[in-house]
Amino acid sequence: MKSKHVFLAPDVDVAASAVGVLRQAGVADEDIALIARSDLEMEVIPEKFRESRTDFMPAAAKGALGGGATGLVAGLIAVAIPGLGV
Repeated sequence: MKSKHVFLAPDVDVAASAVGVLRQAGVADEDIALIARSDLEMEVIPEKFRESRTDFMPAAAKGALGGGATGLVAGLIAVAIPGLGV
């Protein structure tokens, strides 16, 4: 049975040493996942651990979701209030 362990590291150096300890314990790289703050420099993350070179796709997805939700709410309000509808 697999188990998940979640830890919070104060900086990149602590996270890197934690990954080193996991590797020494025999945990495979594909079983280790790191999630970083959006303001963390991409250059700090080793190339083999990056899923993408930039954060463009996550930012685009957030923008599309936010814009779609805002448009949906505005459309529902316009339809619900007869004076606002076109």
